[in-house]
Parts: sequence; structure tokens; C-alpha cells
Amino acid sequence: ARPDGGLQIFHTDRLDGRLPEQEWQMTAASADGITATASRSVIDTRPPLPGFGQDLRDPYVFKGPDGLWKMLLGGADATAALVLMYETAQPDATGGWRFAGVLHREPLERAVPAECPCLIALEEDGLYALVFGLVGHQSPVLGKLNPSLALVGRFDGQSFTTVARREVDFIGDCYALQSFAWQGRPTAIAWAANWAYVRRTHDFPSCMTFARRLVWQGGTLHMPHVETLQSLRAGEIPADLTEGAVLTDGLAELVLDFSTPGPFRLLLDHPETPLTLSYDKGELELTGNWPRPLARSIRHMVQTDAPKHLTLHIDVGLIEVCVDQGRLNGTKRIDTDQPFTRLTLQTAPDTRAA
Repeated sequence: ARPDGGLQIFHTDRLDGRLPEQEWQMTAASADGITATASRSVIDTRPPLPGFGQDLRDPYVFKGPDGLWKMLLGGADATAALVLMYETAQPDATGGWRFAGVLHREPLERAVPAECPCLIALEEDGLYALVFGLVGHQSPVLGKLNPSLALVGRFDGQSFTTVARREVDFIGDCYALQSFAWQGRPTAIAWAANWAYVRRTHDFPSCMTFARRLVWQGGTLHMPHVETLQSLRAGEIPADLTEGAVLTDGLAELVLDFSTPGPFRLLLDHPETPLTLSYDKGELELTGNWPRPLARSIRHMVQTDAPKHLTLHIDVGLIEVCVDQGRLNGTKRIDTDQPFTRLTLQTAPDTRAA
């Protein structure tokens, strides 16, 4: 936001094959949030790093603790995904940007760019959350494609020191998560999709997730949904989940409290892609009759203690899972216009849910 109430906008411009750079950073201004000035370049060269590739994109601009404007960008060298930092002393951030260094280096066997980095101060212990996606990366163990990571650490305006890390989403269709302060609290929203499954020729292939809070709790970054989602509740669906609950329009919020945590299977009936969310023997997993290329050996799974509290938001072609107030999150986008039709809960005899 500009001092005059307008907006200063930053974005990446790209032209494949352009020399010497195919990606560069631009800025424009808007006084009313609708119309904008012509964009102009503010960073048009790659950083002076050995082996740095052509990817340099996704500016995230914020005021650092030292009072300087910072810009995070994603890129890669020959051995790692990189989160880069630039800074400027200009009060309006419209120029004077200089390379300040590599904020984070994520070593990989096959280097791919970090994408859509963001950094925001948490409310607790002076910590920050650094989030980025790894486009083109595949997890060597579970086969997950394009995962996103969230690192918690200390940031002094020049360097970031990691103290904890987590996967943003154990299912994977939550990408390019971007953070901002809302009501004075760190909040984030993401693209509910995965580049591995998006068909660019198909209209409306994705949407956005619900907004989440970023909370440091018990040595772990939690991502609970914002409290205002409760205002969307239109009424209760009377049903015994063990017998099955019919979803007349495919929209629902399911809240389960396990007084005795243990194995369970939650069946989501769907005419094209039925899903099952299950927990057993330390593994929480979403399974389905995946179409290709989803059918490759990919497990949407995380090893964890038995969930004590589970919230599931269901929309047409989309589910969002929140475990133990955001200790774990999972998002699945299905390319369909057909709604989910029924929910059924199956539990072990010694597992009780309410």
C-alpha cells in the first residue's frame, strides 16, 4: 500500500528464449485499485551467483525489521532451489533495488526453482514463516509432485535461520501460498491446484483455498482455517455418519472430535472420483481412483500420531482437510463439475468420534 492510499504492484514479466534474461521484475502503480500505470522494469539482470539459471520470478515485497523494503524472488543454481532477497532504501520502493543475498538454499538432487516465496512475522517469539514451492520436484519417497515447504526461523533483515520446517500440505494441491497480515495477524491463502495436473486448455481448472492463520504452537507451525468460515454455515445436516450422510448440493463442513483416537476410514462418494481419507498404523492418507497421470506411484500420505480433531471442508471438486487445529493440512482438487454425494465414517470398535 502506498502512503497516498494507492497500490504499488510488483510482477514478473517473461519472454521464453529472450537474451540475456527471459524473466525480469516490473512495477506499476494504481490509485484506485482498478486502473494502473504502465509497468516499468526495476530488476532486469540475474544475481551474480555461480551457476544461476534463467528462472527469477514471483516478487514478494515487504518491510523488513531494519526498515528497508525487501523483495523475495525464486530461482535455482545447479544444486539447489534458492530464495533470493533484494532490498531498497527508497521509501516508495519504486527503484534502487540491489541484490542482498541468498535468504535460503534448499539442496536438491536435481535443482529446480523455488517459486512464490513469502516471509511473514508470526505473533510468537519473534519468529518468521518462510514458504515456497518446488516446481518440477518429485519427492523421492512418496512420489509427491511440486511440494511446498514452510520454514519457521529468525530473520534480522539480512539472514534467515531455520528452527523448524513442515510440508505445507500432505496431499499436495495447495500451491503458491501467499501470506499477509489480516486483522493484525499472519494469514495466508493459496492456489488450490498442482502444476502436475492442470490442463491449460481446460477452462476453470482450479480455484483458491480458504484462508488460513499461521500460528506457532508447541514447536510446530499450525495452519488453522480463519474463524470467519463459521459464518458460512447454513445449518446442520442431521445424519448418523456411520450410516452415511447425504450431501444434497455437495457442500459441507465436517467436524470430528475423536475422544478415543485410533484407526478410521472416511468415505467420500463421488460419481467420478470417490475418495477415502484414512488413518491406520501411524499413516494418514488420502486415496482415490486417480486418473492418469495421478495413477503413478504417488502417495498422498503423512506419518503422524492419530488425529484428535479433524475438520473437512467439502466443495464441488475440492476438499480441504485440517487436522488438530492446523497441525496438518491437506487439499485435493478434482477436475469435475460433479459434487460429492455422501459421507460415511468407519471406525475401529475402540475408536470413538463425535
